[in-house]
Amino acid sequence: MLLSLAFAVALWAIVTNQQAQWESDYFQNVQVKVRGLPQGLVVRDQLNPVRLKVSAPSTTWKRLTANSFDVFVDASKAGAGVEDVPVQVESMESRVRIEEIQPAKVTLRLEPLAQKEVPVKVNLIGSVPFGFTNKTPLTSPENVTVTGPQSQVEQVEFAVIDLRLDEIRSSVNQAFKPVAQTGTGTEVKSVDTRPESVIVEMQVDRDSSYKTVPVAPRVVGTVGMGYQIVGIMVEPTAVTIVGDPNQLNNITFLSTKPLDVSGASKDTTATVEPDLPNGVSLARQQSFIVRVYISAVESSEIVRVAPSVKGLAGNLHATLSPPFVEVSISGPMPVLSTLKPQDIQITADASGLVTGTYSLNPTVSIPSGLRLDSLRPEKVTVEIK
Repeated sequence: MLLSLAFAVALWAIVTNQQAQWESDYFQNVQVKVRGLPQGLVVRDQLNPVRLKVSAPSTTWKRLTANSFDVFVDASKAGAGVEDVPVQVESMESRVRIEEIQPAKVTLRLEPLAQKEVPVKVNLIGSVPFGFTNKTPLTSPENVTVTGPQSQVEQVEFAVIDLRLDEIRSSVNQAFKPVAQTGTGTEVKSVDTRPESVIVEMQVDRDSSYKTVPVAPRVVGTVGMGYQIVGIMVEPTAVTIVGDPNQLNNITFLSTKPLDVSGASKDTTATVEPDLPNGVSLARQQSFIVRVYISAVESSEIVRVAPSVKGLAGNLHATLSPPFVEVSISGPMPVLSTLKPQDIQITADASGLVTGTYSLNPTVSIPSGLRLDSLRPEKVTVEIK
């Protein structure tokens, strides 16, 4: 009975194992850890990742990730220097086979752990905006301790903090992470700084004797009859002025000297000087260009015009009804103001017509620059005898 039971269990295990489907594939770029690092030594360079070929049953394969494997090298017997050491893999899942490790060995470079104290250096980039000044930055602490591989630590001369000034308009009191650098400004990697962050304090003050204000163009005079100002522009639109701080506090804009546009009928451009209050000057000498945009005022007018007939045969006579037509015209006021009834021609074309009464659409001719809005009546009656 015992022999039969053992045979049945063995047969079940064989069949189950044969029926289970196994899958095989690669895990790329698996990071390699270092175990058993001797005291006083440190890894000089990060180990290159490896590639694992793994086989496992389908049910197990679904759960596998790169984190399912502990990939490491044993450095317990290594010393300072460069050595190729075998890569070892331990799986956190059962029934997993490691088919292949590529590469099977990695280069391990160990160096004595070193440390030294270096000064913190603040590298100011750019300058604070115009009208602001900054003092020399202070750091707390003034020095940091750099630790890491001896060959790397020996290269470090400064712990550098880059501080951009372009947008700074208030004092700085902020923590920054310093970067280990050589004397020529090259970053040194594989080292740590203690403390990891440094407080930088820098006083930034506003230079109250400077102020930036908008420029307000001053235009005087009345443009020509029938014209209007439709826009005014000035360049530059803002300017920095210098003066007593108390006086500058009361100035909200800077006017230009007056530009006279009396009688103007077209766009006017002129260079004008600023109208500076006493004791106030420009941060830099400059003039201002003022542009005044002028256009004619649009209007309309109704004119009564007597229509005429053209194309009538020589032995015929025509009578028009009504004798006058009202023409509604619009356009620039300066043109309309000089318009006379004789400037408008309204004609009815009777070419080829014989005796009788006809309703005709007259033709309207108006001066250039004007628009015909309406004609009342739109047709005239022509009686030909």
